[in-house]
Amino acid sequence: MWQVFNKFPTIFLQFLWDGSEYLLGQLQLRNHRALCSRLSAHHLLSPWTLEEIQTYLTTGLQAVGIHRTKVFEPAAVDLLVRATAGVPRSVCLLARAAWLEAARAEAREISAPTMQLAMEQVPGLLGLTRHNS
Repeated sequence: MWQVFNKFPTIFLQFLWDGSEYLLGQLQLRNHRALCSRLSAHHLLSPWTLEEIQTYLTTGLQAVGIHRTKVFEPAAVDLLVRATAGVPRSVCLLARAAWLEAARAEAREISAPTMQLAMEQVPGLLGLTRHNS
């Protein structure tokens, strides 16, 4: 996604990508070398493993004072992992949407149906998507 910010006489060009092998490959082409040379850094995040996702979920809950171990049902975690393909940004977005759905329903646990409702709120999931039949 390209965003151009105008600030006084200077134009700042900021681009964001998460895990885009295509964009990195395009930047390495000869006609984009000047732009690529202006990048100060790039980092490719590998998909998170199930253990890393569970650590993220537990840490996030503990950060807000929730120390129960069974907040996410196993089926909900499975949906989260499959729907996001372990992509960190997608995991964060879907987990947050699931937390909000559970709060809206005043539920103490995040179940698979809650996760499915959350999936409808997060565009561009790599894995599973819910199709209307």
